[in-house]
Amino acid sequence: MEFPNAVYHVYSRGNERKEIYRSDVDYELFLGILADCAARFDFLVHAYSLMPNHFHLLLETKDSNLSHAMKRLIGLYTVRFNRRHKRYGHLFQGRYKALLVDKDHYFLELSRYVHLNPVRAKMVQKPEDHPWSSMKHYLKEKAPDYLHREFTLESFESKAAYRRFVMEGLEAGRDPVKEAIGGFMIGSEAFLDRLKAKISPKKNKDFAGKKALFRKPPEDVIKHLEGHDKKTAIYAMWKFSRATQRQIGERFNISHSAVSASVRRLEPRLLRDKDLRNRLTKLEQAIQMSKVED
Repeated sequence: MEFPNAVYHVYSRGNERKEIYRSDVDYELFLGILADCAARFDFLVHAYSLMPNHFHLLLETKDSNLSHAMKRLIGLYTVRFNRRHKRYGHLFQGRYKALLVDKDHYFLELSRYVHLNPVRAKMVQKPEDHPWSSMKHYLKEKAPDYLHREFTLESFESKAAYRRFVMEGLEAGRDPVKEAIGGFMIGSEAFLDRLKAKISPKKNKDFAGKKALFRKPPEDVIKHLEGHDKKTAIYAMWKFSRATQRQIGERFNISHSAVSASVRRLEPRLLRDKDLRNRLTKLEQAIQMSKVED
């Protein structure tokens, strides 16, 4: 999904998880192309972290052009990397991943997540010690022209306060990427509703996470499950809520693979059992008409 002023957490791994940077020259080459793309496509780089076999970027596009920008960034870097190292073929593992970010509520959490990557990978003890991360620039007086620090730092009284916030993330142990709704969006319910309004005229257009976008929050499905047997409840959570199979398994005290098996066993019954189909239809109608409680 692309629209003006959208914020994304973009990441991509090397093909077969192999290195995408083999030397300092490669890191510098990637950042040079990133700077060129930021100017060419007029997007803001809020944070970055380049790891040996993958990268993380926190970007904000002024226009609806993320795919064009990423095509140039990844494509041009691959060509130049292959030329330098006398290799052929794909450098990255499939298409890059881009998670839409709720700028009002999750932006700082993603900024912290990006900057903590080298620490969590045990490459460094302090995020600013990683030479190929934007964290060190957040603590200096000046930063590269392509790095936009202003929005992040305006939430803190000093650069040191931002660093403390980043380090606190190690104790919090939160992984915002795993909280992504439908595998494509990190945000609040209000942000999700705004997204739905943006794409409502284009509901026939498919995109990753489309089904999950229009499902209900797990808690808004759970309150309708009283009186239903366990297998039906599991199926309803899988079918009508945005809960992952792991989350469903935790609720019913079973493994995520058992959730998948339960769903597979119930689906053939739906073809034969008219009463079961009617119960699920009524359950779906009740869920869709309900409102999320504050």
